[in-house]
Amino acid sequence: MIFLKKGSWKPLGATSGNYGIVENQQAHPVAALVEKITNAIDAILLKECKLRKIDPMGKKAPQSMHEAVNEFLGDDDKRRKNRSQLGKMIQISRWFSY
Repeated sequence: MIFLKKGSWKPLGATSGNYGIVENQQAHPVAALVEKITNAIDAILLKECKLRKIDPMGKKAPQSMHEAVNEFLGDDDKRRKNRSQLGKMIQISRWFSY
């Protein structure tokens, strides 16, 4: 059994009272993984907006995810041809801290 010194536990992110934020994460591991991939796609689309000097909240920005994907990454045929390049934009790895 490991005993820790009093005061060795610190709040996550040095923010006390953040239980709601931590608890709000996905409970099921598959849902959590899907959320990470979705967040990565969002980040890619936001990056493409910034590269084109488009305000993501502005009127010139695509008005839906489908529109953004088609505009920034190409239509279905183009994405099929560039699948390996697009796949390299998102990497999933595991990280352990011991």
